[in-house]
Amino acid sequence: MDQLIEIIAILSGITSVWFSRKENIWVYPTGLIGTILYVYISFRGELYGEASVNLYYTIMSLYGWYNWLRRDQQQTLVVHITHSSPKEWRLEIAFFSVLPTFNRLLVPVPSPGQMLLLLPLRSPACG
Repeated sequence: MDQLIEIIAILSGITSVWFSRKENIWVYPTGLIGTILYVYISFRGELYGEASVNLYYTIMSLYGWYNWLRRDQQQTLVVHITHSSPKEWRLEIAFFSVLPTFNRLLVPVPSPGQMLLLLPLRSPACG
């Protein structure tokens, strides 16, 4: 079952990139499928940093989808694919700067001394 979920995530990601290139609104639903599945896969694998990055992509996809659907008074779309503004860069940097702290709250990082205690004891090789 996990392999099927991974295949769906990969295919939806590839499809999303293709729709992005075409500036087609289907970039969002196909991308959301992939990012949500990657959040699930990453949590199952205890890859909390990876899960948080995909959570960010999920939130940004919802925000992008909402903005792409907006229209002006003449009912023409108001948003086209562009680069991030300085304000968006600051928000993204702030988000990813806070994530390591959040991840440490979820999974405590052992000290070097604790790491040594976690190493498996190996018996000397028999000769």
